[in-house]
Amino acid sequence: MLKVDKQSEYSSNVKIIQGDFNLVLIDPKDEFDLILSDMAPEFSGDSKVDRGRTHKLNLETIKLSKRLLKKKGSLVIKTFEGEDIKLVREQMKKLFFEVRDYKPQSSKKGSSEFYIVGLKKKY
Repeated sequence: MLKVDKQSEYSSNVKIIQGDFNLVLIDPKDEFDLILSDMAPEFSGDSKVDRGRTHKLNLETIKLSKRLLKKKGSLVIKTFEGEDIKLVREQMKKLFFEVRDYKPQSSKKGSSEFYIVGLKKKY
């Protein structure tokens, strides 16, 4: 298991690379069965700007997944409803045979936060 995060707290079974997602170098020979992205940008307080930043981060995660996920691998990304969510879903559908939305029961009532799950990477 590999964890890339600005925070470094997890079990000893996790290889931690501490740093910014956009700046971390991962061996291109590494391939993963699952990428779980619970990332979110620094929030500004402007919900439109924050959703746009989140969608940009989602697209960057999808791009990284093209390279690091094994064929038939899965990707889970945290996101928010917003103007660019259609583009995020389209990119997921290009990469995965199956794409679903998932809203945890623990999610705050009225929150636009949810997860998009991509199953069975196509290539």
